[in-house]
Amino acid sequence: MIQRKFKIGSSSFADLVAREKGEFKYYFVDKTLFVKQFLENQSTILVLPRPRRFGKSTNLDMLRCFFSLDEAMVNKELFKDLKIEKATLANGEGCMGYQGRYPVIQLSLKDLKQDSLSSLLTMLKTIISELYKKFPYLLQSEKLIPEEKQQIQKFIARTAADGDYAQALLLLISYLYAYHNSKVMILIDEYDVPFQNALYLRDYAKTQGAKNEGEQLVEDLRKFFGVFLGSALKDNNKLEKCLMTGVVRIAGAGVFSDLNNLDVWTILDKPFSDSFGFTETDLSDLLEQLDKKGQLTEYSKWYNGYQFGTQTIYNPWSVIKALDRDRFAAYWLETSNNELIHSMLLNPKTQQEAQEINSTIAELIIKAEVKKTFQSGLIFDSRTQSLEHLWVLLLSAGYLKVAHIEQVSDSDSLICTIAIPNLEIENIYKTIFRDWLQQNAHVIASSSLIEHLLKGEAEQFCKELKHIFQNVLSSRDAPQSKNEDESSRYEAFFYGRAVGFKFRKESP
Repeated sequence: MIQRKFKIGSSSFADLVAREKGEFKYYFVDKTLFVKQFLENQSTILVLPRPRRFGKSTNLDMLRCFFSLDEAMVNKELFKDLKIEKATLANGEGCMGYQGRYPVIQLSLKDLKQDSLSSLLTMLKTIISELYKKFPYLLQSEKLIPEEKQQIQKFIARTAADGDYAQALLLLISYLYAYHNSKVMILIDEYDVPFQNALYLRDYAKTQGAKNEGEQLVEDLRKFFGVFLGSALKDNNKLEKCLMTGVVRIAGAGVFSDLNNLDVWTILDKPFSDSFGFTETDLSDLLEQLDKKGQLTEYSKWYNGYQFGTQTIYNPWSVIKALDRDRFAAYWLETSNNELIHSMLLNPKTQQEAQEINSTIAELIIKAEVKKTFQSGLIFDSRTQSLEHLWVLLLSAGYLKVAHIEQVSDSDSLICTIAIPNLEIENIYKTIFRDWLQQNAHVIASSSLIEHLLKGEAEQFCKELKHIFQNVLSSRDAPQSKNEDESSRYEAFFYGRAVGFKFRKESP
């Protein structure tokens, strides 16, 4: 009998379900019914925003293995004894009848984090080159004319004209359609990375006083990807279906403004709610296999708390790491890219925004009920600068959960009760709260005052605060000028401590 382990760090579906002597080599959760949901959805273009490390890349690779014409018979064996093998569609048709039926293009934009369009285009040339290399048979085909083969060779050699790269995806769809006489599947992972990075660079530049820096990159990306993705996906009769995944739903960037067949399912929606992350049933099955059923409560405290549609979801990355190492820790925070989030939290644009951010975080830390209004599509709009986008980003990225939803009458808005999902995520808010105090209130982050505040130790906090007022603060701390901003700063210094004490004292 094979001693099974966990496959960590690979998004390859084939690696995950690898077998030895007919037995699975690794522990895994069977998410193959995602294929059935994907087939049954009638939309041509699907966008599924989900937090990082929740299985997006693995699910996309699973779709590639299932649908791809290339190595169809080899890939068919990967699905043996999995849930999809016996699954049927609503019309009674077996799902496996679609296995190995389509040419598939799988593309990831996760490395497009450059600070200018020219440097981003350099990286994209490498990505396109590697993509075209996956279809060497196109160069040997008599179904393509010499000029088309020459263009393919230029993309592979990275010598195509810069303007041609905006059409690279559209052209590859056309070439594959001509060769196979079959519509093409498109799978795009991390589609939002270039935009998130550009927004971070823009906002960071503004905090440094360079207000115009970064704006050009956002505009350049809007124009480029409007062609790169828009031309390939809009009214393309050679396209069977397209799935795009990312963390947030990007809108207002002009990329998808002309697409009339776009279908977005966020974490608030019921469809696909169990396709990413682990359900409680998934986790219970894993714990039972490992003889750790009694640890479910502890796993819930550390990694539970997410609400996707009607499903309670666990963070799969952290669960697997904890099971593998047999130790509870904040594993997900080690891998997440939170530059934009950290920047937006610590660099509010106005005093009013700062007050709302800080008071909301304080309430979240003490587990108070916080309500925020969102558009139902959880849109992250790059054109505007409202605090709603911060909460949308935090919610979409997995730093917040929705505990309750109320529909606003005669409106597309939702009033959501938000909360910190679990103990793992609580740690990052405490860290950011310390950073804010150190940056804005000049308090040492490791001081006992802050430790008492974060732990809810009211009596010890009062003693420490009394000591500060009696022995540290003095009348000389008052501003010597009549400058209004300076005066406000000192007022905020005292008010911040009073508010912090009030939150702790009044919390249950």
